[in-house]
Amino acid sequence: MPVHVLSGPFSLLVVDAISPLISTPRGNKYILAFVDYFTRWIEAYAVKSLDTITFVDTMIEGVISRHGVPERLLSDRGSNFISNLAKSFYETLGIKKLFGSAYHPQTQGLMERFNGTCYTDWDVYLPRVLIAYRTAYHEALVDTPFFSLYGRDPVLP
Repeated sequence: MPVHVLSGPFSLLVVDAISPLISTPRGNKYILAFVDYFTRWIEAYAVKSLDTITFVDTMIEGVISRHGVPERLLSDRGSNFISNLAKSFYETLGIKKLFGSAYHPQTQGLMERFNGTCYTDWDVYLPRVLIAYRTAYHEALVDTPFFSLYGRDPVLP
């Protein structure tokens, strides 16, 4: 992937769907994961569907409401990311849409560290997995995503 000029945290966001997973008792089958390319901060959400409405709602409620609108969004060419509704969403918010290659996860290589084995209740444990990932040292950052985003170490139990 070419080197992108980054203006700061959440200027370039990478999104990917992690699937297929075992359906949980709550009906969740997928994870929508968003990685900030600047800090490597990850937001991940258990979802029942990968349709465009779920993607847009999750991005608004989970990412934009916390971190603001990204300048650019990188994804594969999954139908949920390229539909007319998705295009209208990007245009309305002024998000420049970038595409990686479908079925080439190395294009969104930041996701590879996050993807792993999931069990029956993976959606229950997802917040714990996120804190572990966010507070783990990343060689590319020479620090943790938490410190890169907040400028301080987390207070952990």
